[in-house]
Amino acid sequence: MGGVQRLQTLRRLGMVGIGNCWIEPGVEFRFRDIQIGDGSYINTGSFFEGDPPVVIGRNVAVGPYCRVLTRSHELDRGERRAGPLTYGSVTIGDGTWTGASVTILPGVDVAPGCVIAAGTVVAKSTAPDGLYAGVPAHRIRDLQSHRGEHG
Repeated sequence: MGGVQRLQTLRRLGMVGIGNCWIEPGVEFRFRDIQIGDGSYINTGSFFEGDPPVVIGRNVAVGPYCRVLTRSHELDRGERRAGPLTYGSVTIGDGTWTGASVTILPGVDVAPGCVIAAGTVVAKSTAPDGLYAGVPAHRIRDLQSHRGEHG
């Protein structure tokens, strides 16, 4: 199925927040509450939960096999460590680029203009215009913003 047909099918399935973007084959959307801004690109094999919402800004590039999670568990007693479900929406700001196999955990806001290195696990919200890498993610360096400033 081509990109245009893929977008039309997703919209018919109830995903109304999808702008003029490109979604490769093999992307999985677990729930419908996902917004994707104009000019964004979602690479193959990526996974999005979307309950609560996932908001992807404009001109975002999501690398292959990324995971955006909105559910986790509270830590529980020894006989069952995965306790009650917890929920947190995720926002990926305008102009962000996530490399291959990035994982973004529930409740995280990735600020505009960030680059998230391949294999990174983003467990806390980021500040704008930064290069983040590692497990857990940490800011490696500032990036020049679209305004010609440094973040």
